[in-house]
Amino acid sequence: MKKLLLVFFLTAVFANLMAQDSTGVLTGKIIDKTNTPLSGVSITVKGTGSSTTTDESGTFKLPLQTKAATLEVSYVGYSSQEIPVRAGQTSVEVTMDPAAKDMNEVVVIGYGTMRKSDVTGAVASVNQKSLNTIPTGNPIEALQGKISGVNIGAVTSPGQTPTIRIRGNRSLNASNEPLYVVDGIPRNTIEDIPVSEIESMEVLKDAASAAIYGSRGANGVILISTKRAKLNQKTAITYNSYAGINQAKFPKLMNGEEYIQFRKDVFRANQNTGWASGEPANENVFGPRELEVVNSGEFVDWQNLMYNKNSFVQEHNLNISHGSDKTQMALSLGYRNEEGYYKNNDIGRLNLGINVDHRINKTFKIGVSSRLTNTARNNFTTPDINMLYMNPTSKPYDENGNMIWNPSTQQTAAWNILANYQEPYVNKSDYLRSFNVLYAEINIADGLKLRSNLGVDLEQGKLRQYYGSQTTLRYGRPDYARKEDINKTGILWDNILSYNKTISKHSLNGTFVTSYQLQNTNRFSAAGEGMPGEELEDWNLGSAQQNIIINSSREEWALGSFLGRFQYGYDDRFILSVSMRADGSS
Repeated sequence: MKKLLLVFFLTAVFANLMAQDSTGVLTGKIIDKTNTPLSGVSITVKGTGSSTTTDESGTFKLPLQTKAATLEVSYVGYSSQEIPVRAGQTSVEVTMDPAAKDMNEVVVIGYGTMRKSDVTGAVASVNQKSLNTIPTGNPIEALQGKISGVNIGAVTSPGQTPTIRIRGNRSLNASNEPLYVVDGIPRNTIEDIPVSEIESMEVLKDAASAAIYGSRGANGVILISTKRAKLNQKTAITYNSYAGINQAKFPKLMNGEEYIQFRKDVFRANQNTGWASGEPANENVFGPRELEVVNSGEFVDWQNLMYNKNSFVQEHNLNISHGSDKTQMALSLGYRNEEGYYKNNDIGRLNLGINVDHRINKTFKIGVSSRLTNTARNNFTTPDINMLYMNPTSKPYDENGNMIWNPSTQQTAAWNILANYQEPYVNKSDYLRSFNVLYAEINIADGLKLRSNLGVDLEQGKLRQYYGSQTTLRYGRPDYARKEDINKTGILWDNILSYNKTISKHSLNGTFVTSYQLQNTNRFSAAGEGMPGEELEDWNLGSAQQNIIINSSREEWALGSFLGRFQYGYDDRFILSVSMRADGSS
């Protein structure tokens, strides 16, 4: 009897421990002090990459994979909190308190900085600590849930930049993307900048704050300041890395037994006499090829063959900074690799950056920011629509391991979705980008300063495509190859004269800028069909037999601008702000 009691006790303890270790789902709700639900709040499981955001009703769901956990809850305008979660706890409600505002905090605005209390437009600022709460390779994703009025979409492939909308869409036909400005230089993309290199991000959300950028700032402006060393700073070396798994969610499909019963029910319902009685024989329902699978019971899971249900991601960043009374330097080195949901779909990024500031004397200061990034993508894909035709009884390969191009006898138009894995298939891109900013700054008089920025943006891209004759893009037609070289050069020269003076209760702030921007793009591409020998892929493009196409193009545009901003304040109570801009382009 004692032995039975001991066994029962140990079994109960073991079951309890197993229950504590098992993965559960935590549901919760985030509200403010007035019981109003907060949408877009960022919730992260401390010490892991697991995170989510609240929906419109302020609720969220989050899987927990530890006995106990701590939630990091953050939202713009509110104090961040750490919420402990007990083992076995299934729900939580959090009330957030408004953050105390530091009105003397300095924020970056267009062509300068300003005290937060003096900003008349809608400007939101996110610092480095807030940006790094969620591990991500894209600065836009790092803004998720941190700024009100900013909506960020989901991504479906590695390295993709999510869509971002600042206070909604403004146009039905034109682009709704905001303008990006990095260290004072406008750019069209920012996905090549690691989050670990960013000191702060400011979002100009309304017309008043973005007016100085003219029509290009109509959809809002995102200002990025990269890390720089501080004056008289001791040498600091920081290394951070993370690795994780992105788990894809797929629709639940019928398994083999369910599909067989479904086909039999359809067969019975389609009889001319109406719903037939009895179970139809397999031979009457399935064709010879499918019948082999039905009789063997070796059903096919097409999703497992085609997708990565667990895709791996890793990132490593090394930062070194040092500052003396004259020279400050910050050096960064980073690497990121991310797998996609498709097998053979991935992206690799290697980046090197350096920021140097040097004060020659009390009047004159110079500096340089340089960033070199290499991004290689394997843009593998296959038509997902054909997944609808690939049932569990379709055979992808024959007895000899050769691919069956039309595995389903029920849909003669369904090409084998695994063809792109089996046949020669290349869709790769490689981009090398060098982004450089040089500046010189001179203090002319008390409160009066002149700064000249020269930005040089160089980009070189190479695209390779090759589709074998049996891939889903060719469907038995001759193989196809294409190569393209892209070279872009962008030059920007800004001269910024600024005046900032406080006299008694009066404050004056003025900025006048002349700007000149030039960009040219050169493209060369060649394509053809019918290369002898698929093993050479696109490297044999010169032997193409038909549909040979050679293209080249050059695009060039220039933009000259004069702009200014004047702001007058009285006793920190009344503020008048005026902005103007004139552009000429060719």
